[in-house]
Amino acid sequence: MAESLSGILWPPFKRSVPHRPQAYVEILEQTQWLSPDEIQEKQASQLRRLLKHAHATVPFYRKIMEEAGFNPEKIKQPADLRPLPLLKRGTLQTVGMQLQSTKPPQDHGPAQEHTTSGSVSMPVQVIKQRLMGHLWDAITIREHLWHGRDFSQGLVAIRNLKKSPFSHPHRHLLPNWGSPVNPMIKTGPSTLLSINVPVDQQLAWLQSIPFRYYLATYPSNLHALLVTSQGVNPALPGILGVRTLSETLDDQTRALCHTLWGHAIQDIYSCEEVGYMAIQCPNGPGYHTQDETILVEILDDQDQPTPPGQVGRVVVTPLHGFGMPLIRYEVGDFAEVGNRCPCGRGLGVIRRILGRVRNLVTMPDGSRFWPSGFAKVGKIKAIKQHRTIQTTTQNLEVQLVVHRPLTVEEEVETKELFKSYIGHHFDVLLTYHDTLARSQSGKFEDFISLIPAPIR
Repeated sequence: MAESLSGILWPPFKRSVPHRPQAYVEILEQTQWLSPDEIQEKQASQLRRLLKHAHATVPFYRKIMEEAGFNPEKIKQPADLRPLPLLKRGTLQTVGMQLQSTKPPQDHGPAQEHTTSGSVSMPVQVIKQRLMGHLWDAITIREHLWHGRDFSQGLVAIRNLKKSPFSHPHRHLLPNWGSPVNPMIKTGPSTLLSINVPVDQQLAWLQSIPFRYYLATYPSNLHALLVTSQGVNPALPGILGVRTLSETLDDQTRALCHTLWGHAIQDIYSCEEVGYMAIQCPNGPGYHTQDETILVEILDDQDQPTPPGQVGRVVVTPLHGFGMPLIRYEVGDFAEVGNRCPCGRGLGVIRRILGRVRNLVTMPDGSRFWPSGFAKVGKIKAIKQHRTIQTTTQNLEVQLVVHRPLTVEEEVETKELFKSYIGHHFDVLLTYHDTLARSQSGKFEDFISLIPAPIR
């Protein structure tokens, strides 16, 4: 029998198998149907390997484990990981490469450094070996297969293109969907457009594409496309399906896409540091955690697991990150645990993803919640784009991009709308801008609080 890759018990990836997406996908197609208990048992076996490796080759983790009296050999279930402290983003920024293994497995492939954009916070740097990229590729294909996409059709993406000339009116047509799909499956054409192209030009570009296609973009950009399309050609008959990624997807955008374009959105939950965390179930209402590659915990303020129906902080452990283990890494997001999915897959369920700490409103009494309803500001037709910044517990700055100057009456109405959506009589300052920039990663957040999160 072919020997497994170093440190890998589950899924059983073999050293003799070269990088072929199909080999990984075939294994994942089987493991998704295991029972939740079987999946947790397999996760525990892989966790033991990862933790033993971290103890032996990462002095940072050796110290933490010994101080906690933690023995990696005693891991029998994922819950046994809880005595270890959480790895905060600030800690990751501070210790950085101290988390890198002194003896990364050679058969996991060469390492590459990845730097997150940081959005409004400091960026972080992580090291990933090639195996992590292979797993990303396999889950990318899994997501296509789950949603039954016709590979003979086209693929279109509007996203951040850091080093690309692909911007309107230039269209860069590719003969296929590219890696990782094309080496495995013959596909139709694909094309890309920069997220920085104005939305009305994006819409005109989509209408001009001469083939049918699946569209992938960020939720904020999709919402802008939907609103803009209402007065142009809401059907966009070339679209076969819509995928969103990188940002939090709200229910209003889901409903608007279904109403205007006739498509249910298929969302992806991932981050640069750890890869895929969950992808939307093709048959059920929630997201499935990608339990073959990552352990996902949803924790309350006491660092205990939240039951279904309650919201908690997302904490993850990539199961194959031997080059730079990230054990119990708190990514900064909040999510709600879901019940067992009726689709029959044994993978964990996230009912909804709510966003980051910095997207929470802080009320004068210290309570915090996620604001909603901002999309309805579109009723004021002069407003083209907006972003709200909470500067204090009593003050909001609403940044506006407008088609024309607002009248005095419209300014009053705008202020009252934002107060009503948040549910408090904040002091609202309107400021006007030519554009509202996205982060370096292309993300856009319509609400950002500058008030520090309470220290736990």
